[in-house]
Amino acid sequence: MKFIKSNNYKTLRATITLKVFTVFIVLLPFTVWIVYLSGFKWIFYIAFSFIIYFLIFLPFSVFWRKVIKKEQLDFENILGSFLYKISTVIFISFVFFWSFSYYNNVVSPAKLQIYTLESGNKTVIFQTMSHVWSKKFYKQVEDNIKNAKERWYVLFYEWVKINKQDEKKLEKKDLIKEKLLKKYWNKKNNGRNESNKKLLEEFNEALWIKFDKDLYKNFSKLYWLVAQDNIQFLGFVNDKDFNIDLTLEKLMKIYREKMKKKEKNETKKIINLDKVKDVNKDINELLKNLNKRELKVLVWVNKSMMNFLIKNENFRKKILELSGKQDIMWVIVNDRDENLAQEIQNSNFKKIYVIYWMMHFEWVFERLKNMDKTWKIIDTKEVFFIN
Repeated sequence: MKFIKSNNYKTLRATITLKVFTVFIVLLPFTVWIVYLSGFKWIFYIAFSFIIYFLIFLPFSVFWRKVIKKEQLDFENILGSFLYKISTVIFISFVFFWSFSYYNNVVSPAKLQIYTLESGNKTVIFQTMSHVWSKKFYKQVEDNIKNAKERWYVLFYEWVKINKQDEKKLEKKDLIKEKLLKKYWNKKNNGRNESNKKLLEEFNEALWIKFDKDLYKNFSKLYWLVAQDNIQFLGFVNDKDFNIDLTLEKLMKIYREKMKKKEKNETKKIINLDKVKDVNKDINELLKNLNKRELKVLVWVNKSMMNFLIKNENFRKKILELSGKQDIMWVIVNDRDENLAQEIQNSNFKKIYVIYWMMHFEWVFERLKNMDKTWKIIDTKEVFFIN
C-alpha cells in the first residue's frame, strides 16, 4: 500500500499540533504515574502493549479510510492518530474512574441505617450491618449494644453455624473462643467431622465459592478494613444474647428441596469441587504481588465500588441475577429473613436489639407487617459505611 500525504497542509499541520499536544499532556504524566506506582518494568509492558495495539490499528485504519473513500495518510500521521486516540481513551478513563471514586468515597459515601420499629408494647432496634467494615464502626455497634442492654434490651444476632450441636449457647467469651472457634475451625483438621465437611462442600458447590472462616478476613484486606467478629458483641451487661439464625444444615435442606422442585426431571448433580473458586487463594496471591502504592490505589477503587453497591440496591440485584446464583442466595437471604421475623414476632421479650446484614431489613420488615399490620418504623438513624 502506497501512502499519500494530504494536500491540505495547513489543516493537517494544525491537527498534528493538537494531537502532539494531547499526547504530550496525557502520555507523559501517565508514564510518570505508572513508574511511580509500579516501577520502570511496567514501561516495557505498556510499550509492548502499544505496539500490539498499533499493529492491529494500522491495517484497520487503512481499510477504513479505503471504505469511506478518504485519502490514505503516511505512516507518521497514522502513528500520530493512533497515539492521539490512545491518549484520549486513557484521559477519559482516568477522569471517569477518578470522578466515580471521589464521588462515592468523599462526596457521597454509603450510609447504613439503624431502624427503630414498634408494634404495640414491643420495640425493635434493627442495626443494619456489613461483614466488612471499620474498627471504629464495630466499636460503635458494641457501645450501642451495651447502651441498649442497660435499657433492658436483649440481643438477636446472625451467625450461620453448621448444625444444632454447633448452636449450643456459650455464655463467656473465653468459652466461645475456646470451644467454638477452636473446636469447629481448627486449622489442623478443619475441626469438622465427615458429614460437616460434605455439607460445606455442598454449600461451596452451590455458591461456587470456597467459603470458610478466612473469607471475610481476606476480603477486608482489599479495603484496609476489618471483618465482623460477633464475639465482640456478646456478653455485655447480661447473658441475653441469642443466635437467631438457621444452621447451614437447615439452609442446605431448604435449598435441596427447592432445587428438587426446579430440577425434578434432571439427574442428581455430582459435586464438582474443581469449579469452586478459592477466593482466599486469589486474594493472597494478589496481595503478594502488589506493592504498597498499588495496594493503596486498589483499596481506593474497591472502597468506591463498595460504597456504590451499598447505595444501589437495584444494581446489587442485577449482579445477583447475572451471577446465576439466585437460588442459593434466595435461601441465604429470604429464608433466614422469614426465620428472623417469626422469632421477633413470637418473642416474649419486649425490647430487642438486632444486628443483621443490611440486605435483610427490607424483607424482615415486610414479613413483620404481613404478620401484624401495626408494625411501623418510628425512627431512622444513618451512619457512614466507610469513614
